Amino acid sequence: MALKKSDGPESDAWSVILGFTGAMASDDGVAAGSQAAPDVAVPPLVAAYCDYLRHVRGRAPATVRAYRADIVSLCRFGGLTTDEDAAEIDVELLRAWLAQGVRAGD
Repeated sequence: MALKKSDGPESDAWSVILGFTGAMASDDGVAAGSQAAPDVAVPPLVAAYCDYLRHVRGRAPATVRAYRADIVSLCRFGGLTTDEDAAEIDVELLRAWLAQGVRAGD
């Protein structure tokens, strides 16, 4: 079952993914094992969501960097490059991405 994007930033698929990935961040605010290049092609919604987290929700810069690093890792793993790709995210993709992180020691 694929996650569906809805109108609000609180309930869209990226929000769900960022909720999972945010829980994986280490105490210092840097995602474990994630060294995301800032110029990697990711869906524009990711940058917009990170701006929302920082400026509307008041999240710390380190928290936003950790969320972004994890979502970039998921995007790379799943070949996600457009906002519409969020509809392709399903439980199987999440499990595969998480398993890959565990195998890599992330």
